[in-house]
Amino acid sequence: MKFYHYTAVSLAESILSKGISLGHVKHGDGSIRNSVVWLTTDPEPTGHGLTTGQEVMTASRVAYLTKVHGVAPRNGVTMHKSRVRLTVEISDDSGLIMPFVDYYARRGEKPDEAKLMGLSAYVENPWQLPLAKRRQLMKTTATKEGTWWLSFAPISPAEITRVEFNTPAGFVDYDFEVHGRRPFRDAGMVVPSARTLESLRTLVPCRYPLEKAKAFAFCVKPTDAPFVLIRGGGEDYAFDAVSGSSLFGTSHPNGNALSAWVRQHSAELLDCWAEAVDVYYAYYPEAGTPRTNIQLSP
Repeated sequence: MKFYHYTAVSLAESILSKGISLGHVKHGDGSIRNSVVWLTTDPEPTGHGLTTGQEVMTASRVAYLTKVHGVAPRNGVTMHKSRVRLTVEISDDSGLIMPFVDYYARRGEKPDEAKLMGLSAYVENPWQLPLAKRRQLMKTTATKEGTWWLSFAPISPAEITRVEFNTPAGFVDYDFEVHGRRPFRDAGMVVPSARTLESLRTLVPCRYPLEKAKAFAFCVKPTDAPFVLIRGGGEDYAFDAVSGSSLFGTSHPNGNALSAWVRQHSAELLDCWAEAVDVYYAYYPEAGTPRTNIQLSP
């Protein structure tokens, strides 16, 4: 059976290597079940409550995210989760997936709860609306909860059969250099040139047809020594951006050749690190000032 999973570019790049395992579902009593992957049979991203990167981080959103993740969000930035459409092929008799409305019914949720979840894709926290307004919206809003499915097992990259990017003209086959480079950078992951990336791929075998090896700088703390992450084969490997030494306990089977590759491209990778630090400050302006006027795309 064909399903779709909508997500941001940075998350899609990880998913194509490692699969989908993160997600949660909220119950009518406010409790949360984690490790649930959302899928839909709907080929259009609207009406599913996907963030667009334009949301205002209200107090209720902060409280909800804190409950889900156990810690408060560090900033008010949200991801554009309708940019990428992943096609997923799974047998609907696997026993590990279920329509969302069936899941709610088996839990004994109140009859309106599934509809309210569908309405929450259009209206923030419809449970707090006056009863008359809530009933009116439930009658007049074409919600999409009937298209939603839940997977209670991770989705393997092997089950992803197509990757598409959402353009003004509609979805087209995704190409990192055409569609992904800028939003990947805006998420803090700065990659070297296409030619440099291509020289890496002969050294990093990948397990899945849609995965392509990448090297990128990602700043967690500006005071860290510059390092680069190399992703491929479902794993991330860290290397010192100057010496090429393996870091953080990671060890790639082709580690010696990758260390030499990092040293060969050290100057370019250090430029990537400097830009990643600037993006960090764009996300956390209270921490300092970027060297350049970094702009984040919507």
